[in-house]
Amino acid sequence: TVGAYPITAADGDYGNYTIDFLDGSYEVQQRPITIRVEDHESSYGGAVDGGILTPVEGKDYTVISTYQIVPGDDLGLQLSTEASEAKPVGLYPISAQITQAQTAKNYEITFAGGSWSGDAQHGTYHIERAALSIAFQTQGEIPISYQDTFTNPLRFTNVSAGAAVSDAEAAKMQADGKVHYASSDPTVATVSADGTVSIHNSPASVTISAWVEQSDNFEPAEAVSYTLHISTSSGIRVDFSQQTLTYTGDPQPLLSAPTVSPANAELVYWLEGGTPSTDIPTGEQAQSYVVYYRATAENYDPYENHIT
Repeated sequence: TVGAYPITAADGDYGNYTIDFLDGSYEVQQRPITIRVEDHESSYGGAVDGGILTPVEGKDYTVISTYQIVPGDDLGLQLSTEASEAKPVGLYPISAQITQAQTAKNYEITFAGGSWSGDAQHGTYHIERAALSIAFQTQGEIPISYQDTFTNPLRFTNVSAGAAVSDAEAAKMQADGKVHYASSDPTVATVSADGTVSIHNSPASVTISAWVEQSDNFEPAEAVSYTLHISTSSGIRVDFSQQTLTYTGDPQPLLSAPTVSPANAELVYWLEGGTPSTDIPTGEQAQSYVVYYRATAENYDPYENHIT
């Protein structure tokens, strides 16, 4: 332990001399160490790097001086940051605090080399843009009637966090002009800024595409598409409203009740490898499901598709 310790010797007769000793002093000085707080990073919407929330290890800080921390000593170095999974993309300071004051008394501690602007005691936490994927609610080949209006909502997924993008975040990307749609043949069908398709010509086929450019918190999303097959007579139309489920531990219907045209069309559903049934399939575990369905009606061609 840091401090002054006496150096003593026994007084007495030593040969031809009687010797009285004056005490000396042995001083244990503080051990000088210099600590650099290392930078951390995570993606938008994801959990903060674990090194900030748990007892730190060597990867979270570096002793950059000649002298190191004595093996077995714990300075109780704790890191904290303003960054969180709810914070937008940007740079945030990482603060360091010594919590084991008794052990720290034995050290002369200097913080240096931290990357945070103007403050050597702080590192930098970088929240980076998250990877984004998009998917149309209904995919593949879709029949539709002439002069009909068709909507096929996009679903947004934060790939880095493994979670759906909130409605508010998706709406902001839409409002900021980051979401784009295109028609392969505007003489057949046009698509508006919100993805609504208007049919102008038939019989014909047209491909509708969507993509998302880089936004404040997300990297660009690769383009996705579906193909409309437009007939001059009405085909069977099956529309599902978007269904977002949260795990409860109990079976839940995987689809909402559809709107079907004509109304007398009969629907059957099944999961991969399952048997078709008129009952909407249920799911219990938190995972992605692919629900297949087929609609049939007298005087109409059967319509078959799937929803993820």
